Amino acid sequence: QLAPRPPVKAFRSLENVLAAGFVTFIRRALVALMVGMAVAAAIRVRGRGGVPPQTGGWRELRDDELM
Repeated sequence: QLAPRPPVKAFRSLENVLAAGFVTFIRRALVALMVGMAVAAAIRVRGRGGVPPQTGGWRELRDDELM
């Protein structure tokens, strides 16, 4: 014969339900933050730097361009 099982608590207290919901919310927020950081890092590392322009650049401004 099997050993008797302890009685199962049918309802959790409201305090425990709220605490569990808060922990789940924090866990999901942390996961979303880490995924966002990983995506940003991947984009930054794999981003296309391209070749900088070989012509153009700075030029001296004339007096009439200063105002």
